[in-house]
Amino acid sequence: MRAYANLYRFGEATASTPLLVYIGGTLNWQKYQAQYETEPVPIVTELARALALRPLPSLDVLICPCLLDSGGEGHEHFVEHFDDELCPELGAPPTALACVGYSAGAGLATHLAIVTEARALAVFGPAGVRRAAAADRSLFEQFQRESARPPAVAIFRNHSDGVEAPPQVLAAALRPMEAQAMGMRPGQHKFADYVANGTVRDAFRFAIECLGVA
Repeated sequence: MRAYANLYRFGEATASTPLLVYIGGTLNWQKYQAQYETEPVPIVTELARALALRPLPSLDVLICPCLLDSGGEGHEHFVEHFDDELCPELGAPPTALACVGYSAGAGLATHLAIVTEARALAVFGPAGVRRAAAADRSLFEQFQRESARPPAVAIFRNHSDGVEAPPQVLAAALRPMEAQAMGMRPGQHKFADYVANGTVRDAFRFAIECLGVA
């Protein structure tokens, strides 16, 4: 099965539409195949809640499942998938980009946000963020040399989620990006815990607010 994503379009169709890319947690091959036939309802529900708080005239959203990387293809494989397979389906280049990632998808979202010079990045239950930041250190240095504006970043992690370092440590690893270590909330690593404490909605809201800034 080829890689895939769910595309959602909110608001009126215009020639100037920003794009939000969400990359979820790792799925094994069986779950990846099964999810192909289903709608990502919990994710779309939280996205709709965020848009109700911060509406945009138009917004395209790609919801991307994260297949377990058993072949060592890494972050660059996802960027190629984004450039070669996902973006052409939009019909026109997005006017701005924001990335949101959960669990292993956080590392992919971090790399995608850096290499595409996205406007914003929000990660929760973040795994692989420090590895992505270390791999992209040369791009950080390029941001500084060119006085380019790096992505604004929000990092969320639950108190009992031991998947990655505390938000403050990740924020330091992402400098010179403008990384905010958000206050930790109750819960473990499960996606449902991040829904229950409002993190998923707030991660989407952060990204949407950044897309709404000219």
